[in-house]
Amino acid sequence: MTQRSVNSTVGNVFVARRRVVATKGKTCLLFVFMMEEATAARLSESPDAHPPVSAPESALRGWLSEVFLPALVSNEDAKLLKRLGEKAIVVDPIHGRSPGGAVTADAVTKLGQWLRARGASWTEARVTNGKDRDVTEGDLTFADGTVVPCAVVSERKRAREVEVKVYFTASDLPEPSGTEVPAAADVFVNEVAARILEWCRTGEAVSTAALFERHGIIRIGGKEIRRDSADFAPAVATLAGLVLAPTGSAEDGRVFALQGVVTGEPDANAQLSLRFGPVVFVFERGETGLLRALRIYGRLG
Repeated sequence: MTQRSVNSTVGNVFVARRRVVATKGKTCLLFVFMMEEATAARLSESPDAHPPVSAPESALRGWLSEVFLPALVSNEDAKLLKRLGEKAIVVDPIHGRSPGGAVTADAVTKLGQWLRARGASWTEARVTNGKDRDVTEGDLTFADGTVVPCAVVSERKRAREVEVKVYFTASDLPEPSGTEVPAAADVFVNEVAARILEWCRTGEAVSTAALFERHGIIRIGGKEIRRDSADFAPAVATLAGLVLAPTGSAEDGRVFALQGVVTGEPDANAQLSLRFGPVVFVFERGETGLLRALRIYGRLG
């Protein structure tokens, strides 16, 4: 096979490969075709894959969740809207759910204005890319020195449609309307996340400490607390009574991100209330197989 055929477009690769291996037998032909199909699927999900001619072009490169907030704080709203397309749904903590079209364009523009008016800057921490969504974590730093941990989740749907959700960890932001997210019945939840959520539901959240590395951390309410500190158990205990209905997840081998809606809240003695609903739990596994970190994003009151 020539190098030229390898570097052809995805559709042409199928044809070129089929011609080369057809003389080698049916089994070999089927094997190569399946390999190319998998390659085509990966290329179609890549942020740098060439879109169809009819798709909107954009100067923003990277996963959508990765470029969303940087574009807004940099006054690149127009480029972001072009990348989103006409059918994009956006849910943000300021304006709630925008169903697409002019409503989404207006909400995204206003969110950018809101961030820039407060001198916001963005620092990316990490990106997790799953099968049908990507998750970017980071911090927004405002001109007054306030640091707000954030997560942005971009879900890839059919016909190039996307749904972007922005999660701020702050209690002093205005409460939005229309942010209800229907629970999904078939969301994958890995074993560690399932155990922690079950312990939270039953009020045994303190048992989660056994799943963390010695120097593991939990980030909740904007604070990072180490497992070997005296504040760890009280912090985890604030999650007791929490009931989370999963709505989506992404996993890349070491990091598991779980979106959900809180349908319960801690008891009367808890320091934090999770009554506001949409949250993201990010579980990061360390070299030992235990949790290196649990980071929670959402409206913690």
